[in-house]
Amino acid sequence: MAEKKSGLTLIEQICDIMDERDLSEVELTEGQVSVRVRRANADVIPMVAMATTIPGQQTVGVGDATESTEQGELIRSPMPGMFYRAASPDEPSFVEVGDSVSKDNTICLIEAMKIFNEVQSEFDCDIIEILVENATAVEFDQPLFRIKRN
Repeated sequence: MAEKKSGLTLIEQICDIMDERDLSEVELTEGQVSVRVRRANADVIPMVAMATTIPGQQTVGVGDATESTEQGELIRSPMPGMFYRAASPDEPSFVEVGDSVSKDNTICLIEAMKIFNEVQSEFDCDIIEILVENATAVEFDQPLFRIKRN
């Protein structure tokens, strides 16, 4: 629970600094986590999620109770919040398994503190597996997608 609070506190501090100094973009990198907050409009703030190489890690896929030992990299959540695969229930998902994604393409939304944050791919890749159900809560650093870089 303390990790959630510190993640939300960090986001609040970044937003406060952006407001105080009238900044349009802030980028923060610590270890393997990189967060970029950019004002595109009042309702959407893009976030870039880093991928971590985890060869042979076992995970449970969306709607699948079996374990997968498929190789690849993981794109992890840059913040705690609610995970959404589409901009609204009436719109198609940003990505599907098998899709090729270009750098800076939106792959999902994470709602945190009533703000919808775009999670964008940091590089060109193929979506191998979607690891989270739509409209569910995710933790900071939780694996969202298994991908293969192009």
